[in-house]
Amino acid sequence: MRALIKSNLAILSQKIALLDILVGKHGASQASDAFQKICPIVGASIGQHYRHSMDHVELAALVASSAQDSSTQQQQIGDLHYDLRATSHISLVRVINISSLCASEPFPTMSLYCAGKAARDMFHAVLAKEQISQSHEEKEGTTTTTSNPTQFKVLNYAPGACNTAMTDVLAESTDLDNELQQYFSTSRDKHQLVRPDDTAAKLVGLLMKDEFESGTHVDYWDV
Repeated sequence: MRALIKSNLAILSQKIALLDILVGKHGASQASDAFQKICPIVGASIGQHYRHSMDHVELAALVASSAQDSSTQQQQIGDLHYDLRATSHISLVRVINISSLCASEPFPTMSLYCAGKAARDMFHAVLAKEQISQSHEEKEGTTTTTSNPTQFKVLNYAPGACNTAMTDVLAESTDLDNELQQYFSTSRDKHQLVRPDDTAAKLVGLLMKDEFESGTHVDYWDV
């Protein structure tokens, strides 16, 4: 239990250090705004994560305390200020699958890669469907219907042909389809491949807007 408290205190100290950096770089006023701003990717602010770490420390201390009876302990545990996963109305879950054009288009000599990407796309599309569709819970002999399509969303994001170690291998491959090999080789040499930073920025933009339909496939060139 002491190790648990120690680990949570270490996380808490990192968040305090982050606040110090924000204050030092932007001043107290802007740092306060940044501290409270909700990030749509994780569905919480720095301040809420700060509070969450404090709650974990408090919870560990309560569990470790043998001086309190169980009813008092349960009451205090129930009074913890913040549990985003269970109670917050701003709770968001965004699952991102890094997809590829190969998930929807067949490319000669890339059957295994295409099949793998297509399978991952379908897996995540089904995951989205399961979360959007109504779930039935048997409770005391009755069926309760619940639906929460906006809180949980899935995105299959194809980042485009990026300038990475993989495309270097494809550009030099003697086993790849000749037209594909020529495409990767020429695109690399002419610096026409997508920069990883650019496609990452576009993905973050998609997440910040949060307008995509859950389970959809979005390509870098479609945005």
